[in-house]
Amino acid sequence: MAKKTLSLNSLINNNIHKPKTKSGFTLYPKVDGYKGTMEGGEATTKAEADPGYRAQVSKNYNSPTNIKRIFITTKHITVEYHIGPIIGGTSGNRWVQSETRDNESGLTLYEIAEKIATYEDDTHKYMMEKAINKGAVAPTQYSITGAFNIGSHPYACSNVEEIYFDWSVLLSSDVAPYFNELLHGATPAQIAMKFANFNANFVSENNMPINLFIAQSAAGSKDLRKKYPRLREITFISNLEELTSSGATVGFMKTPEGEQSGTAYKTWFELNEDIIKNSSTCTLRGNMTSQVANPNDNFILKSFMYKFDFDKLEDHVKSYSDKIKNVIRQQRYGNVTKEVAEADAEDFEMLDIEKRLLEIEQKYGEDAMYSIWQYAFNGAGLPKSEIEKILRRITKPNRSRLAKKINIEV
Repeated sequence: MAKKTLSLNSLINNNIHKPKTKSGFTLYPKVDGYKGTMEGGEATTKAEADPGYRAQVSKNYNSPTNIKRIFITTKHITVEYHIGPIIGGTSGNRWVQSETRDNESGLTLYEIAEKIATYEDDTHKYMMEKAINKGAVAPTQYSITGAFNIGSHPYACSNVEEIYFDWSVLLSSDVAPYFNELLHGATPAQIAMKFANFNANFVSENNMPINLFIAQSAAGSKDLRKKYPRLREITFISNLEELTSSGATVGFMKTPEGEQSGTAYKTWFELNEDIIKNSSTCTLRGNMTSQVANPNDNFILKSFMYKFDFDKLEDHVKSYSDKIKNVIRQQRYGNVTKEVAEADAEDFEMLDIEKRLLEIEQKYGEDAMYSIWQYAFNGAGLPKSEIEKILRRITKPNRSRLAKKINIEV
C-alpha cells in the first residue's frame, strides 16, 4: 500500500509568503547591491536567477517583515499585512487568503485529515473488494510531519502580532507532543475525529501554543521580544475555520477602523472573545498582550535588505510612530497645536529638544526626563537669558514644568 508523508511547514509556508511567480518563487526582492546573508537560502538564489521572477519583481513585491496576522485552518491560510504589498505597481490588498492545499496530491489539509481518519476503514473495504475485484485500488496512507516554524523559516516574520491555528496543525507528529496535556497520546486519526466533531465548549489561557512557537520558531529562546517585538497572541482554536468562514466574527478579511490611528487596539481574539466562548470550541489562548506596549511603535525593519522595507514599510512605520506620539502627547498635555497657537513662541513647530524630552518621558518616565533636562541645563553653561529664549520656544504645556525644574520663571 502506498504511503505519503506531507510536510506541515512546507505546506503552510508556501501559502504564507506572497506574492509568488507561477513557478513558485516568492517575490521578496533585495535592495540593489545587497550582498549579505540571504533569508530563504537556496530558494532565494534560484529565484533571482529565474526569468519569470526578474520579469515580475519590479511591479510585484513584498517582504516577510510586513506580515501582521496569520490564520491557519484545515481549509485556508489567511494573512494580514501591515500595509498592502505592491501588486501591479500599486498598493494591493492588506488581506490575502489561499487554500491549505498540497500541490502534489491536490488535497486540502481537511481532505488529508479525512483520509487519515478513515484509513483503517478504507483498508478493510479494500481487502474485501480485492477478494472479488483484482483491480481494487489500495488506499494511500497519509501522514504529516514537520515543525511549526512559521515565524522563522524560511523567512523571519519579525513584525507578526497574532497567530491563530486549528487542529489540523496538531496532526503533525512534530507538533502533537507539545499538546500532550490536551491530546494524551492520541493518534492523528483520533485527533481528526475528535476535533472534526467537537461539540463541547472549552476556552482557557494556556502556554502550550506559546511553548510550541518558542521551540520551533524562536530556537528555544524565551525572550520573544528580541525577535518578535510585536507578538501579542498565539492561540489554538479548534473551530477556527467555521468561525472565520461563517461571517460571524469581526476583523477578519477587513481590518477594524482605528488600528492605524496610533491608539490602542484589540487583538482578533479580544474582538471576538464572546463569539468564540459561545461556540463549540476547544480554545487554548496563548495570551501575551500584557508583555507588549499597546499601541506599540517597536518594529524590526530590514531596509538594508528588502526593497519593500526600503521603499514602503519604513515610511509606514515612521508615520505610525508619529501618530502614537501625537496621541500620547495629547492624552497627557491636551491639544498641543492649540496651546502653541496661544503661546508667545517664536516657532509653532515643536523644538527637537522638546520632542526628544517627551520621547524619553514616554519610554523611561517623567523622573528620568527631568534628570536629563536638569543635567543638560547645568552642563550647558548658558546665561539665563539664553535659557529663557529656549523655554519661550517650548510649548505651553511643557514650558512651565521644565522652567520650574531649573528655577526659572518665564
